[in-house]
Amino acid sequence: MTSYVNKQEITASSEIDDLIFSSDPLVWSYDEQEQIRKKLVLDAFRHHYKHCQEYRRYCQAHKVDDNITEIDDIPVFPTSVFKFTRLLTCKESEIESWFTSSGTNGLKSLVARDRLSIERLLGSVGYGMKYIGSWFDHQMELVNLGPDRFNAHNIWFKYVMSLVELLYPTTFTVTEERIDFVKTLNSLERIKSQGKDICLNRFAILYLFALQLYER
Repeated sequence: MTSYVNKQEITASSEIDDLIFSSDPLVWSYDEQEQIRKKLVLDAFRHHYKHCQEYRRYCQAHKVDDNITEIDDIPVFPTSVFKFTRLLTCKESEIESWFTSSGTNGLKSLVARDRLSIERLLGSVGYGMKYIGSWFDHQMELVNLGPDRFNAHNIWFKYVMSLVELLYPTTFTVTEERIDFVKTLNSLERIKSQGKDICLNRFAILYLFALQLYER
């Protein structure tokens, strides 16, 4: 009896995934980083050029095709485009969530994220932490002057900042858009008394205000 099985070739790990999840950012020279950056950005450009009709038309209106070789030649949508248009490079069924900007200028930008881009985001957060230092999770705790990811309400920056809890123990001190500075100070005191390192995470102005209160 002959059985027929549909076969599909799956890439177990791409170059960018190897870089995000397996590499050490401190081992490369500046020139090596620039070379990697150029290749991956141009790869991303060609991907969006091929799969996003609106972006391809935008590029063609600027007399640009997918044969460019320099990053500076890549056309970039004005940010206002994302406030009025839902742009997709993948199928709508593949979208995990639509995220928004904070809307500080009155209108919120909309950005779609699929599962792969969210997973890479998490990896890049962990990657970025390597520039700060390396701890075991019993050596350091974070205090985030923001909401956790379940209360970020799909606001992109808040969601990104909340992902640190997947890396280290984290206390969130914002609920319903209000910062609990008492909880913040108590958390800092608790972590300090345990002899752990502290990472205070949020906007610079809130960071400075919290430090001023802590010093008092």
